[in-house]
Amino acid sequence: MNDPDLNKIVESSSEKNRNFFTAYLGILIYVQAVIFATTDLNLLLSTEGLKMPIIDLTLPLIGFYVVIPLFIIALHFNFMQNLESHHYKLMQWQDTYPDREVSREHIQPFLFDYAILENKGQMVRWVVWANSLLCYNFGPITLGLLLIRFSDIQNPLVTVWHYLVFIFDVWLVWKLRLALQDNENRVVSPTKASIRLFFRDIPRYGLMGVFGILILFETLLTISIGGTTDGYFVANVQPLVQHIRPASWFFPSITIDPSEVVWKPDKDALEAEAKIAGYNDDLEKYFKEKGKGFLPATTSLRLASLPGQNLKNGQLEKVRLQGADLGGAQLQGANLAMAQLQGAYLGGAQLQGANLMRAQLQGAHLFRAQLQGADLMRAQ
Repeated sequence: MNDPDLNKIVESSSEKNRNFFTAYLGILIYVQAVIFATTDLNLLLSTEGLKMPIIDLTLPLIGFYVVIPLFIIALHFNFMQNLESHHYKLMQWQDTYPDREVSREHIQPFLFDYAILENKGQMVRWVVWANSLLCYNFGPITLGLLLIRFSDIQNPLVTVWHYLVFIFDVWLVWKLRLALQDNENRVVSPTKASIRLFFRDIPRYGLMGVFGILILFETLLTISIGGTTDGYFVANVQPLVQHIRPASWFFPSITIDPSEVVWKPDKDALEAEAKIAGYNDDLEKYFKEKGKGFLPATTSLRLASLPGQNLKNGQLEKVRLQGADLGGAQLQGANLAMAQLQGAYLGGAQLQGANLMRAQLQGAHLFRAQLQGADLMRAQ
C-alpha cells in the first residue's frame, strides 16, 4: 500500500533535486559558452584576459582553464551524491506499488524520475538517453571540451591535468551507476556488475566511448607536439604530422584567419614612449628603431597558422615555430633570434631587418621572402 509520508518525502526530494539539476545544468552550459567563445586569438593573446559572456568580467584565461575543472568536479560530485540519495527514496517508494509499477500520473516532473520510473510511452528511450547525457555525462563532456579548447596552447602539463580530471569524473559516473544498481537490490559481485554494465551499455554509451577516445587522442597529440624537445619533434613528430596535415583541424595548434588582426600598435602608448625617447612625433622612426611589436602568450607555436599577419618588431625570440605558416607575414624588424623555424613556411614573408641570429631554418620555405638587412649570423 502506498505510504502518504513516503509520497511527501519523494515529492520534496524530487523538487529539490530538480532545482539543483536546473542550476547544475545552467552552470555547465555557461562554462561551455565560455569554452566556445574562446577563440584561437584569445589563446594567442591570453595575457589580455578572458572576457566572460553575459557578465562584465575579465578573468585570467590560463587561471580559468586550470581552476574551473575543480569547480566542475565538486559540483558534479555533489549533484551525483544527491541523485544517488534521491534514487534510493524512489526505489523505496516504488516498492509500495503493486508489481513495483508507478502510475505515470504520480511521477514527479523531473527528468531523472521519468528515466528511472517510467516504462511506457513513445518517449521512454529518449528520456533515458537524455537523462544519461544530462545527469550523468554532461560533466565529463564539459571537461573534455575544456581539454580540446585549451590544447591549442600546447601546454602538456595543463592538458594532462584536464585529462586526469576528465578520467576521474568518468570514474565517478561509473561509481554512481553501480550505486544505483545497489539501490535496486541487484545483489551481484562488483566484478560481475562492472562486466554487465559494460556490455549492456555499449550501444547506449557508444558516443561517449568515441568521445573518450577523441580526448585521449587529443591528449597524446598535445604531449607529442607541445611536450617534446626540439630535436625529437623535428626528427620524429614533424615528418609524421606533415603527412596528415589535410586533417589538421584536430591538431592542437593556433590558427588565425588572415582577416583577423593579431596585433596593432597602441597609438597613445607609442606616442608617450616616442616623446620620452626624444623622437617627438616621429612615431614611425621610433617604432622601427626601438618599438616592440607582437608578443605571443605562449612560446610554443608549432604548426601555427599566421599568414599575412602584421608581426612587425615581433618579440619571437626562442619561440618554437616548427612547421608554422608565416607566408606573407610582415616580420620587419622582428626578433627571431634562436627561434625554431624548421620546416616553417615563410614564402613572401617580409623579413627586412629581422634578427634571425642562430635561428634554426632547416627545411624552411623562403621562396620570395624579403631578407634585406636581416641578421643571419650563425643561423642554421
